[in-house]
Amino acid sequence: RKRHAKQFTFFDLLRQLLVTAIDFFPLADQSEVENDPTVRRVEPLSKGRLPVNPTLPRPFNLSSSAFDRSDTTITSIVGPGATGPAFPMLGYRNDAVSFLPDAASNVFAPGWDTSRSRDSQNSFLTSSGLGSPFPEDAKLCAALASFWPAVAPDNGRTFGNDGFGNQLPMLDQELGFHPKHDRVKSGEVVSSKGWDGEFGPFFEVVSGKLHVNYVDIARSDYVSHALAGDFKVSLTAEIQSEELITRHQALQVCESIITAGANTDVFLCVVRNIDDWAVAGAGAAQLQGRGYELEFAELRGAVKPTSEQNRVRREVQKRHTCQLGSNGIAYKDGSSAFIFRALP
Repeated sequence: RKRHAKQFTFFDLLRQLLVTAIDFFPLADQSEVENDPTVRRVEPLSKGRLPVNPTLPRPFNLSSSAFDRSDTTITSIVGPGATGPAFPMLGYRNDAVSFLPDAASNVFAPGWDTSRSRDSQNSFLTSSGLGSPFPEDAKLCAALASFWPAVAPDNGRTFGNDGFGNQLPMLDQELGFHPKHDRVKSGEVVSSKGWDGEFGPFFEVVSGKLHVNYVDIARSDYVSHALAGDFKVSLTAEIQSEELITRHQALQVCESIITAGANTDVFLCVVRNIDDWAVAGAGAAQLQGRGYELEFAELRGAVKPTSEQNRVRREVQKRHTCQLGSNGIAYKDGSSAFIFRALP
């Protein structure tokens, strides 16, 4: 301890600050979401054991390395023993924003909070391997079912779930309502862009056939959105880890029911939060409490262009609806009536 206290100064640490991608979920951390073991690729940086870039010099002695190549404990969080009663994470609101390694990601492909590099001797943490430009890298990271970090906006369905999948699904209002969205045309909601400057997916009828309209990922320019000020961190800044876990679990339950027997080309188009099914009007009278409504589409045929250069559509073979409440699930397969299934 004494040796490290002498070796590092405040100016040493200040020099090593990283300029990285935005934290779109400041109130949700990797170590918290990790409480659900079914969430994939969610390992906090505090569990990583790599040294920091050994080529970084000390600010006031450029001939000396600021970090020891053999020190793999730089991401560890060491503090005094816990005092007072212990409280579970779930059920308690978290208003603390953390910049410590337990809130960062230890998944590198190439990385988000930091990245990994190597030389002839070993691997180490560095910022030089991060994807550039950051907005475009964030688009790919987030679209791959919140690949790295796991606590990233899961916008795979904005781009048609084309090989991306979903893990921590975002709500329709967070992805944005297109002017042609049914809820916009009915006057229920106002058209608005999502967190990334795009509009989310929606169902539309074209030539008498139901389609899903979504963004072509190859024509989505996050750099332009960022320069235009279209990114809206306000849409995600208040989301808690518990909410992300709840959405993940809701998706898992619905997928296990809806996709059973369906073709493999199933698209998650709608995700709505419901405050009270008694008010919202459930498909099955037995459904109660707070929950979510998820709508899936079995797709068929080729991708078709639309009048908007950055959007495409595909025909829907069958539309599935899953309503999840506090006491059970109401679901229907295509045009059939809702079936209620009580939760165990």
